[in-house]
Amino acid sequence: MKQYISQIQSWLKTKTGKELIFDTYQGQLDIAYLKYEGNIDMKNDEDLVRMYQKLNPTNYLGKSLIFVIDQKLATDTGCGWSQVGSGWSLALPNWPGCMDEDEPGIAEFLGLNSIAHVIVHEIFHSYGVKHACDSTTTNDLMHGEPECAAAGIVKDYAEKTTFDKSGPNYWGGNKAGVDLKTLRIWSDGSGTTEFAIPANLQIVPLVTTPTTVAPTNQTINCTKGKVSKLISAKNPKCPKGFKIKI
Repeated sequence: MKQYISQIQSWLKTKTGKELIFDTYQGQLDIAYLKYEGNIDMKNDEDLVRMYQKLNPTNYLGKSLIFVIDQKLATDTGCGWSQVGSGWSLALPNWPGCMDEDEPGIAEFLGLNSIAHVIVHEIFHSYGVKHACDSTTTNDLMHGEPECAAAGIVKDYAEKTTFDKSGPNYWGGNKAGVDLKTLRIWSDGSGTTEFAIPANLQIVPLVTTPTTVAPTNQTINCTKGKVSKLISAKNPKCPKGFKIKI
């Protein structure tokens, strides 16, 4: 993970002059490990968010989560996915065709190896960036399917990975959904807009302290012939021989 994040930061620095904020602990990347029984797909991926939020009921707020899955079972969902603007995303480097960091020169040529590419691509989706399709930039970081294929724009793997070269789609403009430059996600403190996960996409509701209402006394009228008694208590009952008067 350190290798991938370091590669992402270096690449972004050359493209934007900025680096993303990643949680750290004692100067090292703060990585949580979750054990999930089963295989992850788009039908149960929210389970991961629930697991993390259950373990971190307060400090997950305001964070974007990226889950890197050690799973070899593939589906037709590619090497990663994210619901746009959800604040969380997944990368699956072990799926067939997704891991190429050992291929000589791949990162040096493209700028990012495929795992680092998927991680930052999905992180930006989680912040609200949609796929950016442009025939003049066929290997943009945010090029993706099915939108670009539907537009007749085929990804060119012989081209270096570009960053909103034909923009402004997501840097200095928001044609692809959001202007990343304006978000407060950069380590230099720039950006004016705090990223907030929409309420309808919060997987686990905020933890609130339930309000306790103290029980109050109730009064009933108990009668026996012409005799009448008012009984007040939290759970009032008539004395033996008396009946409650409705």
